[in-house]
Formats: sequence, C-alpha cells, structure tokens
Amino acid sequence: MIVAGGTGGHVFPAIALNSELRDRGWETSIITDARGRRFTKVEDGTQIYQLTSARPGGTIISGLKRSLFLGLSFIKAIILIKQLNPSLVIGFGGSATIPSILAATLLGRPSILHEQNSILGRANRLLAKYVDLIAVAYPNVLGIQPRHQSKIVVTGNPVRAEIRAVTHKKETNSKQILVLGGSQGAQIFGQVIPKAIKLLPKDISNKIVIYQQCREEDIENVKAEYAKTSVISNLSTFFSNIPELMATSCLIISRAGASTISELNVIGRPAILVPYPSAMDDHQTANALNMTKCGAGWVIPQKEFGPIALAERLNACLSSSNILQSASISSAKIGQPDATLKLAEAIENFWGSPTRRTL
Repeated sequence: MIVAGGTGGHVFPAIALNSELRDRGWETSIITDARGRRFTKVEDGTQIYQLTSARPGGTIISGLKRSLFLGLSFIKAIILIKQLNPSLVIGFGGSATIPSILAATLLGRPSILHEQNSILGRANRLLAKYVDLIAVAYPNVLGIQPRHQSKIVVTGNPVRAEIRAVTHKKETNSKQILVLGGSQGAQIFGQVIPKAIKLLPKDISNKIVIYQQCREEDIENVKAEYAKTSVISNLSTFFSNIPELMATSCLIISRAGASTISELNVIGRPAILVPYPSAMDDHQTANALNMTKCGAGWVIPQKEFGPIALAERLNACLSSSNILQSASISSAKIGQPDATLKLAEAIENFWGSPTRRTL
C-alpha cells in the first residue's frame, strides 16, 4: 500500500515507485486524499482509494474539522488495510499518510516513510517513531531525531518515467524559458515576469520564448502584459508536455518544491527559484539552497522577487551562454535518475522481493 496526499510533490514520487514495484512483481494499491487525487493518474491497473482530509486553517472550527476528518480517515484506513491485507505500507507524506501509517502500526503491519524535502515534513515527523525505515532524498535531512538515525537510508527522490525519458535530449532553445508554479506561484509570476521582461535590453528580449503556467482568472491580464513586449509567450493553465518543455528550455523559473527540483536535476536544467514563503518550516528555501550551493541555480526570496531583481538575473543569465551551460552541468551532476531503483531496492532489502518471499 503506497500512501501520498496533498500535492504533486508527494504524489509524483509515489507514482514513480508504484510503477517500479509493479514491474518487479509487487501487487500495489495507492491511497491519497481529494487534493492528491488530482495528480494520481496511473494506467497499469493500480487500484486507487481516497481518504477524507481537511485543509490547514488557524480557526477553532478548522481544527475541529481536521480532527474529525483525521478520525474518519483513520477508521477508513483500518478498513482498507484489513480488506487489502498489504504486506507493507509506504508513506510519502501529506495528510493521508498520518491515518494510514497509524492504522498500519495498530494492525502490526511494517511501514516505511519517504521524505522528499531537506527538512522532515510535519506528517513524517509525527510518524518517524512508528515506522521501520525512513528513506530520504538528501544526506542530511533536518528534523530527524537522533534516536531515529538508524532507520535512515538515502535513496534520492523518485521522478516520473516521463522525466527520465527526456534526459537524452541535449538540444535546448537558447532563449526558451519555462515558468512553473502552483496557484500562488502562478499569480506572483504573472505579476512580476512580464514587467521584468520589459526592463531587458531589446537584443535579449527579442529572442525570448516563454511558456508560462497561469491561473485561469489571470491568463488574459498576463497575456495583455506580454503583448506589450517583444517576446513570444505561450500561456496556459496546464501544459501536458512539461517534461519536454523542461528538456528544451535553457532556464526554468519556479517554486522550490522537492519534486520539481529533482526533475530539473535529472534532466540537467538550471533554475531561478522563488521559494514559497508559507511552506512548512520554510522547507522550500532549504531545498533551493541545495541547488545554489552547487551552482545549479539562483534563489530570489519572494519578498525580493520584483521586476528589477528578476531582470538583473535574467540579463546575467541570458547574456552569456557559459553561465547557463555551467549551471546545467552542475544541475545534472546532482541529479539522481536512479532514485526510484534505489528506493525499490531499499524496500526489498528490508522486506524481500516478491519472488524471494514466495520461495
């Protein structure tokens, strides 16, 4: 049983592992919540189940709702585990992971956590004492207590098969920029990036091609702003070919979610990262610093992310192909395309492969 909820950052690695385990002969099921269900698309016959969850909030009412939904999800998780009879429960974080791992513990089922970020997430931090193994994407994840260090195995962060499939593409458009962001990222990027483009020298802006995710309610305004520039803009609420666009872009502007960074590193692309300031424990800043330390990207805190600061960074990057080429090489050096294999092997080293256990 593979559990992940909340965001694509939790769900995408879970789907990658699910595919690998099924290739190895495992029978699998995926448990998620309403938000995670939007990202959970599999075509291999994997059964998907949904738990109830409540979005975070600071009011007493929202706290009571979370407690109620957690209780209901815990009961449903117990029912599912008894029904599906999994040998192992693997959690990737998010609200669905808490009731599922607690139910597995109550029923005496072994369990494993995977942490995608540089700082142990809230759900995983709560569950660390209950699980048998903690797989991590980075060597020195913060927030893991000393008594749990013996459970740690470094595997990297699994990425989607579609990402691994485009790693061979080396030809990039020297002035193509891809802009990625969730709802909050899409909003501020739509406000800032067109204004930054206007500040660039004409010999640079004239050659730029932009693919940018926008919120549906913002897309016409952003399109109007780009119409005042000389760039070729392609705006959409959703791009179905993100891996291809990553592979052919010379630069990505994005939030600093763990899955996005892992995908950029596997493909070998540099990025300007604007960490989401409200992320739990500011883990996106910690993720982004791993990119900057090795020269694979640049961080602009959201409070400093304005047209002038971005224009200065874009001008420096696009004025010299050597800067982007060097950053691309650095990004690829820290990429972990075999993370899915390492995680699957860690699971089988702990539990045994389906074949060995049958024998």
